[in-house]
Amino acid sequence: MRIALIDGSKHSTVYSIALLKIGALLKSQGHKCKLFNRLPKENIKYDEVWISTLFTFDIPYVKGMIREAKKRYKVIKVGGIAASLLPDKFKEENVEVTIGRIKEVEEFAPDYSLLKENPEYSITYLSRGCVRKCKFCMVPILEPKYERTQNWEKDLYPGARKILFYDNNWLAKPNKEIKKDTEDLKRVVKEKNIY
Repeated sequence: MRIALIDGSKHSTVYSIALLKIGALLKSQGHKCKLFNRLPKENIKYDEVWISTLFTFDIPYVKGMIREAKKRYKVIKVGGIAASLLPDKFKEENVEVTIGRIKEVEEFAPDYSLLKENPEYSITYLSRGCVRKCKFCMVPILEPKYERTQNWEKDLYPGARKILFYDNNWLAKPNKEIKKDTEDLKRVVKEKNIY
């Protein structure tokens, strides 16, 4: 199958690690994937369109994208943070909604070859969730269990000299874990010439 992976963030300045990992999973299953920031304008037929959502304020934008996509594509899937927090907003568009993380995806390294050019930075997580349960925060809803990320180094792009960490609250970790992370980071910086 041909699958278009679309970043539904209207104003995002970073690429989606989730879509890069989903692309890796789908390619491992024999599918052909291409990453887009908007709906594809090219005439290539796609069997499925997968749209990621990030911010809830982008919901009207993503819903407009869905309506436009439905004119050209039969199967549209939506996932990500906004879709997980407010799934009914997307279900009313009659699309398949994925709520929460796809656990199987976490085992894959991001497929950076989906990007148009080599990335300047890698993206990873040292942990998921948060040790705090603040009532105003969505992290306990999205990632209710705090857990250290195992094998996070697989997410690093070999040529990138910077790392962007997507941890929700790294400094809230127990001191023992912060020390372990710091030692791991020192080693990785030295080994991979990262600054």
